Amino acid sequence: MENSQRVPKKVVDFVLAAYLISSVDEYTTPIWKYAFNDHPYSSLARIAAEDLRGVVSAATIPFQLEQDAVHQDRFRRFLTSERILALEKKPSSPEEEAISEVRCRERAQARMAEYIASTEGHEDIIDSIILGLRRHLDSSEILFAAEEILFQAQVAGWSAFESFSREFIIEWLNRNPSQAIDLIGDPSVQKLIGSKALSISDLSDFGFDLTRSMGNIVFSKAKFDSFHPMKKVFKILFDNPKLQLAFGPQLYELNQNRHLIVHRRGIVDTEYLKNTGKELEPGKRLYLTGKDTAKCLFAVQKAIIAILEASTNAASE
Repeated sequence: MENSQRVPKKVVDFVLAAYLISSVDEYTTPIWKYAFNDHPYSSLARIAAEDLRGVVSAATIPFQLEQDAVHQDRFRRFLTSERILALEKKPSSPEEEAISEVRCRERAQARMAEYIASTEGHEDIIDSIILGLRRHLDSSEILFAAEEILFQAQVAGWSAFESFSREFIIEWLNRNPSQAIDLIGDPSVQKLIGSKALSISDLSDFGFDLTRSMGNIVFSKAKFDSFHPMKKVFKILFDNPKLQLAFGPQLYELNQNRHLIVHRRGIVDTEYLKNTGKELEPGKRLYLTGKDTAKCLFAVQKAIIAILEASTNAASE
């Protein structure tokens, strides 16, 4: 959202800290381009885009509702004035009254569109949304709910990435089974897949054919909640510098935030401080802002794109 010149900066900063204010398209559009072409993993790209869409849509609910309320309020003002002006010529029948209402709405819609396109209207709507969101935060219940929404966005954001990564790795190994040898031999990867031996029953489930089921056999029960082993898997599969950079600080922070929220309801402990290097007080609830959440969700987007691009480059070699 643009920074309003008529609302004090401290109010804007407070609102941006409390809420995620973003457009879903910012996060999903770059992924969609892999979903509607002949990319071999287009189906996984579609699912990833929809998952991220769900995360952002849910996290931006307060912003969306306030934005809609402001737009509806402005439209009702125009419609009311048009209805009043229409009273000058009172309809003589129900049919004329219905036609008059349609024309009132059409004129109100035209005035609304002109208003939104104007500088004054544009700024007024932005200011009103900011002030409305700020007013809601005067309620302790809404303030707590806003914090919880950001918490859950972190959890859901990592879940979306974890789900995509799991399905991608399984599908990649199903198509490239020989790479399973390199993965299984790595100690950090073994933490993901465990040490359970392959049974006859397991082989039977896949028709005793490992050539197209290696990914399912090795990773179907793997836990993808650990950042470093997951990063190592992708390094072994692709050894792509851009992909390794995508597994950067923001994605790692998201993983650690998710772990703290899921297992300790966001209460900071020494393990979190050790892993993140943050200087926070143990025992206090983790404080996240809308901007923090946006950075983490963009990290998910970039990592997903980097994985898809790495697979494209590997296939062309």
